Amino acid sequence: YTEFSDVFDLWTKKKNGYRGYEIAALHVARTFGDNKTVKILDFAAGTGLVAEELLKLGFRNVDAMDCNEKLLDISRSKKIYRDLYLVEPHPTALQRIPVNTYDMFLSAGTFFLAPSYPGAEYFEEMIRIVKPGGMILLVTSEAYVTDQCTWNDWDTIRAFEDRGVLRADHVIRGEAYRNGHTAAVFTYEVLQTQ
Repeated sequence: YTEFSDVFDLWTKKKNGYRGYEIAALHVARTFGDNKTVKILDFAAGTGLVAEELLKLGFRNVDAMDCNEKLLDISRSKKIYRDLYLVEPHPTALQRIPVNTYDMFLSAGTFFLAPSYPGAEYFEEMIRIVKPGGMILLVTSEAYVTDQCTWNDWDTIRAFEDRGVLRADHVIRGEAYRNGHTAAVFTYEVLQTQ
């Protein structure tokens, strides 16, 4: 991502037809309505496409976390985030965040893409940093969550549900995500902190 960071926004929107950031922002607005003071973590925030959309909708209490310094520098220059965290690409990156900090953990275009991308191994820390009653919102391509994508450990996520820690709110499929692909939008309610 560093190599094309200077043209990332243009490439992502125009060439790739990517809309995950818009889908995420609209789901935040549907979830919280007029409550614009909620605290949100935009995980794998990149250049801040989601935060730009959230700002248009009146959400200003947003932090960014990413493992790419160049992309975070671009986000910083846009002045759209409260705090920005440069982290290693590992679930332990979330450990720097105190328990029950956020009303929502969101990530658009990052989860479940491939074995090297974030997946179920992040859920324990995601649950820890989201307040009880808060939400986890993940937007990805429907192509990445098929039965052929064997790297997705759905049993780990179901185990959190079985223990009463997490509740799958809904999965929406079918919205235009990017050129030729539809979205899979996962929302989970955090019922209790680990």
